[in-house]
Amino acid sequence: MPADYTRYLPTTTSLRSVTWYGALGGFVSSVALGVGGVAAATQTDMTDAVAGTEALLPGWFQPLFLALVLGGSVTNSIITLYSSSLNLQVLGVPWSRSRAIVVSAAVTAGGSLYALFLSDFTSSLLSFLSLLIIVFARGAASSSPTW
Repeated sequence: MPADYTRYLPTTTSLRSVTWYGALGGFVSSVALGVGGVAAATQTDMTDAVAGTEALLPGWFQPLFLALVLGGSVTNSIITLYSSSLNLQVLGVPWSRSRAIVVSAAVTAGGSLYALFLSDFTSSLLSFLSLLIIVFARGAASSSPTW
């Protein structure tokens, strides 16, 4: 379960405003990224997304772009790093929360570096999704209601 930032809101905050602002923020950002991705895909050959993106960017920006992708993958995981540190502590790892978060961030960064530079990202993603299906399918199936 990701970190719950709503607990820091004043008690007078309405559930309706939290719901609508959260939904609106998720919708607007998703649509903006989707439109940007579609616009970029119409300007280049996307059979190889990495090579296609390179054609859109000036040469000097490519290393910065890769650094932004790596940084974005880590910051995208920030919310789950807190939960990861809690899970490590529940498993009995005798680390402070901050140390557990740093270790989780390092694992995330290492995985991102591997995915970007040492492997075929699509096959790695498919392998990861297959692993998730293997691990979670039984539990999801057993917790489904029987009609």
